Amino acid sequence: MVTLDDFCAYARIDVQDDAATLEALIASSEQYVIGATGKARPPTDDKLYDIAVMMLAAHWYDNRTPTGSDTREIPYTLTLLLHHIALCSQYPEVSTDESDQ
Repeated sequence: MVTLDDFCAYARIDVQDDAATLEALIASSEQYVIGATGKARPPTDDKLYDIAVMMLAAHWYDNRTPTGSDTREIPYTLTLLLHHIALCSQYPEVSTDESDQ
């Protein structure tokens, strides 16, 4: 599971004044990974899954204020990780109800 400290180290965020926003980004990113892949975090520690969550949270943090027509697509490397998670049998399938939450 990605902790606030893990994410701040990954995203190189020194100040945690906005901890509630950062924690919301982490939780939303994990929910997105589940919804995009149909797979849940495995019961064991999984760094690849954590990196996908942190990459997405950092992307959303860096691009949290949309400007005009400037839209930010999900980075290609994250797309590759999401496809891997979706196709890999080591990640447990989630029910439709879980992925819609």
